[in-house]
Amino acid sequence: MLDLRSLLADACHAKVMAGRNWFGHPPIVLVGEPGFGRGALAHRIADLAGVPLVAAAGAETEATAEDVGLRTMNVPVPILAMTLTRCANPIVLLDLADRDLTPLASRRLAEMLDHTRTGRWLHEGLRCVFDLSHVSWIVQASRRSPTIAAIEAVGGRVIHVAAQTDVREDLRRLSTAQEVARRGGRSTTEPHLVGDILAELQRRFLRDSPSGRSLWDYAVAFADERGVGA
Repeated sequence: MLDLRSLLADACHAKVMAGRNWFGHPPIVLVGEPGFGRGALAHRIADLAGVPLVAAAGAETEATAEDVGLRTMNVPVPILAMTLTRCANPIVLLDLADRDLTPLASRRLAEMLDHTRTGRWLHEGLRCVFDLSHVSWIVQASRRSPTIAAIEAVGGRVIHVAAQTDVREDLRRLSTAQEVARRGGRSTTEPHLVGDILAELQRRFLRDSPSGRSLWDYAVAFADERGVGA
């Protein structure tokens, strides 16, 4: 998964450039059907980074959002994660399943994921200020939703986890993505561009084996829509 690999590589590079010795990454949203390894990917990232992972359900975030509005003592998921693990930079794996959060819960969640604003995050119920800026979030969902759009708005990156296909089919789609990315003299070593095109081909042709022309035309249309012309 080139797009996921690139995101994590950029996060590691940013850590080095900032002189930090602890791991963190922007919010990641893994979209795909259950059983395709979204949770396994999250645990693999935590293992490689050497940080604890705490799993939570979307309903817990929804309940917390309701309680915050009522000034009760319900503790938000990231604060619980830091307390349980005794770690300031854990990974929180939030499972939205196939449901969307309420508008209030979506707004509260986006606030907790916005690293530019959570260095001093006030919880009114606990009457305390917390630093949530080093907590890494991985959200898994079955489909796009207004909640995911809210996460994207604060810098979250959506990555589609597709069903595994025949290796030859994977290579054919990768080759198409590279050729489209090469248009206009661009280098196929641009992982973000190739990864985005490949992820879109995997999403669009989830269970199909389209013709080469169909792959090419769809990839070109997708690249042009993103402003990557020839």
